[in-house]
Amino acid sequence: MSNEKSKTLEQLFGPGVSQFLKLLTLKYADSIHELLEERKTNPVSGFIPETRKVRESNWRISPPVPQIEDRRVEITGPTSRKMVINALNSGANVFMADFEDSNSPTWENCISGQVNLYDAIRNNVDFTSDVGKEYKLNEKVARLFVRPRGLHLVEKNIVIGDQPMPAALFDYGVFMYNNAAYMVENGEVPCFYLPKLEHWKEAKLWAEIFSFTEKLFEIKENTIKATVLIETFPLVFQMNEVIHALGEYSAGLNCGRWDYIFSFIKHHPESPLPDRSQIGMQQHFMRSYSQLLV
Repeated sequence: MSNEKSKTLEQLFGPGVSQFLKLLTLKYADSIHELLEERKTNPVSGFIPETRKVRESNWRISPPVPQIEDRRVEITGPTSRKMVINALNSGANVFMADFEDSNSPTWENCISGQVNLYDAIRNNVDFTSDVGKEYKLNEKVARLFVRPRGLHLVEKNIVIGDQPMPAALFDYGVFMYNNAAYMVENGEVPCFYLPKLEHWKEAKLWAEIFSFTEKLFEIKENTIKATVLIETFPLVFQMNEVIHALGEYSAGLNCGRWDYIFSFIKHHPESPLPDRSQIGMQQHFMRSYSQLLV
């Protein structure tokens, strides 16, 4: 590891971030555990009668902020250094830096990914391949969104109160502690993609986490923005509720094709499906789900 990268690593994981991670865990880990238990004890398999008013009443949130107004082309990939540079340079409107599905969650990957994003935000990221090819950021780059790991996962390398901390809080906490103030000062917006949610109450919890962070870091209310991936069968019936729960933190919804297919199979084991490569968005159940989102 280079001296420069070691220095960055030292900056990212000092006493301050450790305290913030501990604070997040003590404040929200129990709530996450309760929501995960509710998935088992009270699974959703249709529209929720109690939230009918949210689905049918007339309410709205503000339009997207200018920085994320144009998202017609998005690209995603893990947070390795070369990938971060190439994705930001790709010409896409958005790069979703992924600590989740496309990232093998080894400790090295999760830590170096944070270093790479820290450097990229400050336009201080470069990479030289084994054959000597050099990579660096263009003047104009894609807008950055960060996808933390799902609420159901834990970061076993960080133990607080004899329990591993929720991986989502780790990915979110390290990124926000090190980058939020810098991004806001430079006119950027901390943006997230929230994966694997199964209930609108989980979106509400994220809204509480965002609000707490903004107050702690003295950031203007509703600065943070989040797009929720609709990729589980239970959540497809709660899309209005999710936006309502996130409120002004919401930056819309997106379809997560592969995970939704898996979730559909999980909740409908009696309905055999062909090989997943043959299931596109034109299939009736997939088109219904995407049209409902739109």
